[in-house]
Amino acid sequence: MKLLRAGLVMVALALLVPHLGAQADAVFPIVADFDADSTTMTYVLFDQPRSGNANLKTSGSSATVTAASGTPFDAVAVGDEIFVRDGPTDGLVRYVRDKASGASITVNSAVNWSANGATGFGFSYRTLRTGTGDTAGWFNVSRWKRRKEVWFGVEQLVATGGVLFQVDCITGAPAAKPTKVYPQGSTAGCDNGTFTAAGAASRCVVVMDLDATRCRLGVKIVTADDGDDLTTNREDIHAEFHGVE
Repeated sequence: MKLLRAGLVMVALALLVPHLGAQADAVFPIVADFDADSTTMTYVLFDQPRSGNANLKTSGSSATVTAASGTPFDAVAVGDEIFVRDGPTDGLVRYVRDKASGASITVNSAVNWSANGATGFGFSYRTLRTGTGDTAGWFNVSRWKRRKEVWFGVEQLVATGGVLFQVDCITGAPAAKPTKVYPQGSTAGCDNGTFTAAGAASRCVVVMDLDATRCRLGVKIVTADDGDDLTTNREDIHAEFHGVE
């Protein structure tokens, strides 16, 4: 894990990142289980959680999740995060890999949501938003005065040239424009945002000591994708925001 302190002029590299622990006033996901496909910088962000309109269930342990009644997945899309809200499996999170209908989806790994039988479990989900324009991917950081951090990593990588991360921020001034605050270095890895291997060496955190109002995270394939999105040929990218007031 690497820590980078990003200002308007420089990024300094340190070796260790202490966990925020009890001081963390906000921790929320920016993206997870994301398969980067484009050589255009794409900004990614999960919406705030919302409740499903009916219950879900599985048949034993399975990657296929079905409706207990109705069509609970009408508003759920590939890439979204889902998690049950009640019962013995409270807290289990999965990511939607395929959607057959409003009553059936496939998630990234098998899960057992069968304990309530036909009744199933209530769930919540986060919609994944992606975009390439000036308005895409922004999240508010103005509340967090003591510390703003973007943690990110690549857990699986099958792409020529690797992937590149970028963090933009903007102030609240009327004529303010997005400003790249990361990367600003030249050494491969955490220093310049380009990763050609997955795992621990690709996990970094950007600490932003600036009075920004909003920030966003972008990611792109450097040269070319592998050509398909099958389980072993997809990227697996995650990012989280940590803030301290």
